Amino acid sequence: MFAMKKELSGNANQRLGLIGILVWFVIGTLAVLTVNYLMRAQALEEAHEKALIMIERNLSIHAFINQQQKPLLLEAFRSQIQAGYFEPSWMSSTFIVRRVEEEYKQRSAEKYYYREAAINARSPKNEADSFERDFLLRANRDPHLVEQTEIRVINGDPYFQVIRRGESLEPDCLRCHSTPEEAPKGLVEYYGPVRSFNRQSGDLVSAISVRIPLAEAYQKVTQLSFKLSGLIFLGLGLLYLIQNRLVKFYFSDPLENLAKEVSVIADRPLELGQQVAPQGTDELKPLIKGFNRLSSRVAESQKELAENNRRLFRQMEELDQAHLELKTFSQRFQELASHLPGVVVQFGQDHKGQLSGLFVSEQVTPFYHKTLSEVMNNPLSLFDHLHLEDKAYFIRTFERAGVTGESFSVEHRILGPSPKWMRADFSAKVVEQGHLLWNGVMVEISAAKELEAQLRKAEQIAQRASEAKSGFLTAMSHEIRTPLNAMLGFADLLAPGIPDGPLRSYMVAIQASGKALTNLIGDILDLGQIEAGQLVLRREPVSLPALFEEIKQVFSLELEKKGLYLNIEIDPAINDLLMLDRSRFYQILYHLIGNAVKFTQEGGVRLTISNVKSRGGRAEFCLSIEDSGPGIEAHRLLSLIGQEEPKEGAGMPPVEAPGLGLAIIRKLVEAHGGELEINSELGQGTKVSLHMAHVVKVPSTKGPWSKNQQDWSKVQFAPAKVLVVDDMEINRLLLVEYFKDSGLIPLEAGDGQEAIEVTKREKPQLVLMDLRMPMMSGDEAAMRLKADPETSRIPILALTASASVTKISEFKAMGFDGYLTKPIDINSLFETMAHYLAHAPLKS
Repeated sequence: MFAMKKELSGNANQRLGLIGILVWFVIGTLAVLTVNYLMRAQALEEAHEKALIMIERNLSIHAFINQQQKPLLLEAFRSQIQAGYFEPSWMSSTFIVRRVEEEYKQRSAEKYYYREAAINARSPKNEADSFERDFLLRANRDPHLVEQTEIRVINGDPYFQVIRRGESLEPDCLRCHSTPEEAPKGLVEYYGPVRSFNRQSGDLVSAISVRIPLAEAYQKVTQLSFKLSGLIFLGLGLLYLIQNRLVKFYFSDPLENLAKEVSVIADRPLELGQQVAPQGTDELKPLIKGFNRLSSRVAESQKELAENNRRLFRQMEELDQAHLELKTFSQRFQELASHLPGVVVQFGQDHKGQLSGLFVSEQVTPFYHKTLSEVMNNPLSLFDHLHLEDKAYFIRTFERAGVTGESFSVEHRILGPSPKWMRADFSAKVVEQGHLLWNGVMVEISAAKELEAQLRKAEQIAQRASEAKSGFLTAMSHEIRTPLNAMLGFADLLAPGIPDGPLRSYMVAIQASGKALTNLIGDILDLGQIEAGQLVLRREPVSLPALFEEIKQVFSLELEKKGLYLNIEIDPAINDLLMLDRSRFYQILYHLIGNAVKFTQEGGVRLTISNVKSRGGRAEFCLSIEDSGPGIEAHRLLSLIGQEEPKEGAGMPPVEAPGLGLAIIRKLVEAHGGELEINSELGQGTKVSLHMAHVVKVPSTKGPWSKNQQDWSKVQFAPAKVLVVDDMEINRLLLVEYFKDSGLIPLEAGDGQEAIEVTKREKPQLVLMDLRMPMMSGDEAAMRLKADPETSRIPILALTASASVTKISEFKAMGFDGYLTKPIDINSLFETMAHYLAHAPLKS
């Protein structure tokens, strides 16, 4: 045995020597390759420097000829050149550089290739090859492409090629490169009428191409690499001999002695634990100490193993008894689970995510159409009869929960002769690192799912009904507001020309009725928006005293007819502008005062603002409208404000109810952050109070409200074309009448297609576009005009009678710059147009 180990030690010594030689061989080879690579890189760098020197030298010649020599000669030969004279030896810098290169090559032994390549070059010697042509085409498209380098093999020899942007055509060069007719006659005779014409100013017309041969440099690198390889391999041979002697002296012989003593201990098990005497070099002594510790540890382990075997035998007896008890418990639990209205399972999961069945109740067969043994052997078979979508979701949820250890609940469908819905609830428990215990219960929920589907269907029906109602309200808004726009507009035009008297009263009544109808339309649309939860307030600085005076003017005719008074009492503390939605707040006051005037037959109405408080830039106040009318019964009052179903009874008859406005008013007040309170008794009148809180104030000296006091109807515009687009002629006629004496030139179109044609032909400064029109709608026409570069900068304002679109961002998406809502007030119209058209300063 010792002889065999000695032979093994000798083989190990040889292998160690060969490994050392192999390592040095690899290192030497890498060194040679590295030197070869670096020298080749140095050769490429030197070739690049040579190419750059040639390029810069010839570019300098070009610059000198074009900037200094040629201007002087052109001036000197001006008359001859105009007569068609051409001399390439000084009029073409490319010609001169080519001659210089030819002369240089004759005098120099240096081998290289130089050419100023061009596509359709004037001289065939300069015609670009495929590589140079590709660079020129790309450089003309990409101004950032200046230079390209590449190693090319041509006719079997390697070359380092540098190609750089050359000359770009300057305006002074067009005479010789635009057309043969404009070029000097001598140039056409010299080069012909085809090549290097039809150029344009700024075109890149040439690329400087240089090729430096690399064959000689690579040959020198290869020779040096061979010499270096010979030296390295000679050194490797010497290292092998020296290493072989050192390894034998310091390692092989001492290891053989150590192997002999170790083999004696290993062949005699009873001598385990004996120690080996330290010997050999310092490197082997730690190995011997380690063996001695191992020998001692093995002896101790033998004793421990015998004791563990005795202990393991006792534990196996206890485990058999536990298995018997567990089997009995499992049978009892299975009986209990079989009486539950569902399926009970318990799965184990190891650190790899693999599932194993620990317990499955017998109810799994009627519910999941799988036997108990199938699920125990493969828990994933539980998903076999699930709906495909539910199966994928169930498995993904289970896998994700297996990573996080979180509990989860999944509803799923079971396919089969009697499909059913089930809900699975699983919870996880960590039993050891990376191992989980899953407890799950699955119960049937088919009845609950059927009820849920019925409720969802009812909700969809209600949603479709609501959408149909909103569409109807929007359509009716457009159909009513469009003729109403013309009626109110022409009434406003007629009013200034009617003298005081009955006719003027009739006109005021027409205007008031039109505004009332407009507000009624607003009520209907607000109701739809409130029900849909889409009501959005557009706040602006509002002067309450000015708003009250405007309301009073609206009801002045009716008050005078009925002999009623309207007293306004305002607390002086309200001296600032308030941030309110002016249109909505006007609507609130109009309805409340309108109801008070409507049901009051004698006495009058009192409007007051009291209890004013200011806190940190916000105001609180109470706005009250009190009348001396007949009053309202308590149960009818609740139905009017939307808190109770209306009931028939004594008091106010149904035809005399305040209308649908009062329920809307309560919502509008709440949207402003206020509360509506109504106090009324039969025969004692009615008091409506608005408790407003946290209303933002704007100092009246700085607020923008003053601009609303300007009379924009008298503005004088600079002469400009305005295109009016509307399918109703009466609406176009109204706007044309508005533009009289304003300095504007009206144009008309009856639909979107005609609007596009007129806009392209007349180029108006502004377009007023109706939205709903036959043939082509206004929004489609606006998008086409904005997409056309010729008309994209012309501002377009939408004229809409629909309140379904209330956000300026939505009009921007359609292509509009702004919008106006019908009925269109001339003051608002001209004020909006003034943002886009030049006009004289407006005087207060």
